[in-house]
Amino acid sequence: MSNETFVKHLVECNCILPQFLNLRPPMFHKFVVFSVIDENGDFIPSVVQCPHCEAIHKVVEVFTSKQLPKESHVLVPKVEDIRASLPEKYVAILDLYKCDLTTWQEVQFLIDHEQWGKMVILVKEQNDDGSYQGKYLTVLGNNMCRVADFSTQSEDVE
Repeated sequence: MSNETFVKHLVECNCILPQFLNLRPPMFHKFVVFSVIDENGDFIPSVVQCPHCEAIHKVVEVFTSKQLPKESHVLVPKVEDIRASLPEKYVAILDLYKCDLTTWQEVQFLIDHEQWGKMVILVKEQNDDGSYQGKYLTVLGNNMCRVADFSTQSEDVE
């Protein structure tokens, strides 16, 4: 088992969501990506696609990416790629909660690195009072997992 770890973080695209078109200065779209940090603490670059404009980005460090030509789309990971490598129980749960690519990548990483007992947020909603509730998945083994509810007053649920 390696000492690799991961981080989910934001990168910024050059596109602007429609609701922010008239803001000055412009507010560029940011989206969550999954990145791996190797056992030496070095960032492993990856390729991602903006979910809004479909621009391709090479993530070169936490919070930093460089836009690539559209032809690079073949390098972008897809949920379908990960689906084939996960046990059916995990696939069914991730499908049920309509999880995004970064959540699929996180689950795959935890299973591949046998990080049993780790929790992954499947869905999170903010209540009117500012508290949060949702569901999380605990990765217990290759074919064992548990889904449970959570509720918290803190925004720090990741």
